[in-house]
Amino acid sequence: MSKILVIDDEQDFLRVIARFLSRKGFEVAEASDGRTGVSLASECQPDLIVCDLNMPGMDGYEVLETLRRDPALADIPVIFLTGQSEPSKVRQGMNLGADDYLIKPVEFADLLGAIGVRLSRRQAQRQRQEKQMERATQPFGGIVHDLRDPLFVALGYTNLLRHGEPPPRRRPNRSSIACSRR
Repeated sequence: MSKILVIDDEQDFLRVIARFLSRKGFEVAEASDGRTGVSLASECQPDLIVCDLNMPGMDGYEVLETLRRDPALADIPVIFLTGQSEPSKVRQGMNLGADDYLIKPVEFADLLGAIGVRLSRRQAQRQRQEKQMERATQPFGGIVHDLRDPLFVALGYTNLLRHGEPPPRRRPNRSSIACSRR
């Protein structure tokens, strides 16, 4: 279940959007101002944020700037949902790194479509990162295996020299057991 944080100072609108998203199967957190929204984002690490632009105290642009400066929150998709449709305002939001910009009143189908696209992109990005990490660490698996055997021998003989005890017997692996039974 994807977590969505909705930040909007209009309480009625906030409740309508939150209720709609909850009914669509999302886990929803709500914040009625920008500062609370940023704090809640740090706390609950949402998969996506829907944010109003015009809010007292910290507006949507400041919320976005704050999120993008925090490495733990920087890659969370942000969709602006606002009554401002001036091209310069839209451009300002996109220049700051907003992932989408929807105009109120919004059609629920448009909101769901934007959320679906952003969540799919984020999931694909995470999968690419996991594959890259797997490829980067794969060569080290063989190195660890190759180092384990000589280290085991060295530790065993160190034990012998220190305590006069023979090295501990190494358990045969399953493939050598299967071979010895034939």
